[in-house]
Amino acid sequence: MVTATMNNKYDWGEAVRVITSADSKFLPGNCGSICGMRVADRPDIAEKFSVEIGEIIYIVEFSDGKSLEVPESFLSEM
Repeated sequence: MVTATMNNKYDWGEAVRVITSADSKFLPGNCGSICGMRVADRPDIAEKFSVEIGEIIYIVEFSDGKSLEVPESFLSEM
């Protein structure tokens, strides 16, 4: 769980874009809104998303209503 004291780059409702160099499973180039977040706080979670332990994983909801967990390093501001 991410708390207000954490140093997350994005906040709930913020518009973001998945960077074009992201793995195809993260839908590069697509835009959406942040609707949740968590920390990759265990080795299995970090491995699943190919990130370091401690990176924030965001739930991004796209315009078609689908949502996907995307690591912070694969997101950019709109």
